[in-house]
Amino acid sequence: MTLVGWVNLFGAEKYRNIVLDALKFCQACKGLRIYAWVIMPSHIHMIADSKNGTLSKTIGEFKRHTSKHIFKTLQEEDEFDSSEFISFFSDISTLHSRNNDYQVWKQDNHPVELFSKEFIYNKIDYIHNNPVKSGLTSRVEDYPFSSARNYAGLTGILDVEIA
Repeated sequence: MTLVGWVNLFGAEKYRNIVLDALKFCQACKGLRIYAWVIMPSHIHMIADSKNGTLSKTIGEFKRHTSKHIFKTLQEEDEFDSSEFISFFSDISTLHSRNNDYQVWKQDNHPVELFSKEFIYNKIDYIHNNPVKSGLTSRVEDYPFSSARNYAGLTGILDVEIA
């Protein structure tokens, strides 16, 4: 899942926490099972499924909820100039007829079918190495906003089902 324009919003704790809280809610109340994840400054990678078989619905609800919360928080922001984000999210919404006043997330999610254990482990490695390749950390387990900590036997922010 990617923010429109690949804007770097999740570098700020306040906006990253909106995403984390929503993922925790989806795990507790919507049947979301997460196997691997990472929150990057402008996007999220995740391997997940749904206990109730409606992953696309859960992701859609997650994106709608976080969009509203992020946009509202930007409007209330007084710590940094959020007007650029508000203008950008408002302007980009005019490109899609399904949008109303703003668009925070890209509409597509790029789902990939995981067809073998080897492919799954390759995707988990890709997800966990994303912060290293981006220069955010030198070791995967040192990046706190990822399931790499869980896989390394450390305490992670989110509960994960180890693959």
